[in-house]
Amino acid sequence: MGYDPKTRVGVVVLSNTATTLGVDDIGRHLLDKSAPVVPPDSPIFQPTKERKGTTIEPKQFDVYVGRYQATPEVLLTVSRDGMDFYAQLTGQQRVPVFPESERDFFFKVVDAQLTFQVDAQGRATAVVLHQLGRDQRLPKIEGEPEQAWFGHKQNPIDPKILDAYVGKYHQLNPDSIITVTNENGHLFMEVSPAPKIEVFPETARNFFLKVADAQSTFEVDAQGRATAVVLHSNGKDQRAPRID
Repeated sequence: MGYDPKTRVGVVVLSNTATTLGVDDIGRHLLDKSAPVVPPDSPIFQPTKERKGTTIEPKQFDVYVGRYQATPEVLLTVSRDGMDFYAQLTGQQRVPVFPESERDFFFKVVDAQLTFQVDAQGRATAVVLHQLGRDQRLPKIEGEPEQAWFGHKQNPIDPKILDAYVGKYHQLNPDSIITVTNENGHLFMEVSPAPKIEVFPETARNFFLKVADAQSTFEVDAQGRATAVVLHSNGKDQRAPRID
């Protein structure tokens, strides 16, 4: 989407496919005819390299099973289920990976590949993620990492506190109701019409999501019962009073 204030002409370009370049060249050309359009035979538009899978002994893959640190908030978990191999980034679905060689694997759902690095004893030390022309090395971690999600860390609290937050809250949008539930010591929030999602305690009153940079703070009365919840997201704080 672009706009030229001199000619007072605006352009919106819609696309049903994605490339590294995107549609910027088309938009600029529509605003300024002298701006070139990338030719269709450019290497940037070439189809993804076709990769051929091979077969490896499933036990060979067990060397790679474990967790690899991408960022303080994001882990890549590698697992095996029978004859199938999987990889899962924090907050995303588990997806299968396919062997191209004994140490090289590829995804079919996205143009990305994994190369495992091993030490002299054959133990996995890291995995290299190849995607969008970049190679990112993720070291393998042992034990439980000091994990944080968007700068927030989960801490234990008394599960009895959660019952004080259960209820319905009303946002500024008249059609949006926040429903908070306690399910076996896990707190969930449902902001209609979106599905419910678990929130995790940082303190007794402050909770956060693990799949997005969003937090919530409960306001309570003298008896500890929640009177409102404040949603923190995209640099904004939105207060939702309790309505039940």
